[in-house]
Amino acid sequence: MKKDHSQEILLIAVLAITVAFLYIFISIHKALQKTSKPVLTPQETRILDPKLDESFLKELQERRI
Repeated sequence: MKKDHSQEILLIAVLAITVAFLYIFISIHKALQKTSKPVLTPQETRILDPKLDESFLKELQERRI
C-alpha cells in the first residue's frame, strides 16, 4: 500500500511555520523587555538653573529687528 505523504508534509510545514513565528515573537518580546541603564555624564546630572538670562533674551530681540 502506498501512503499519501501530502498530509505529513502539510503537518510538518504547519509545525515549522508555527515554531518560526513563536521564535520570532519570543525574540521580539525579549528585546522589548530589556532595559538598559542610561550612562549619564556629570554635566547631564547637574541641577539645572531655572533662572532666565534676560540680557540674552534682549539680545535675541535686537537681532530680529
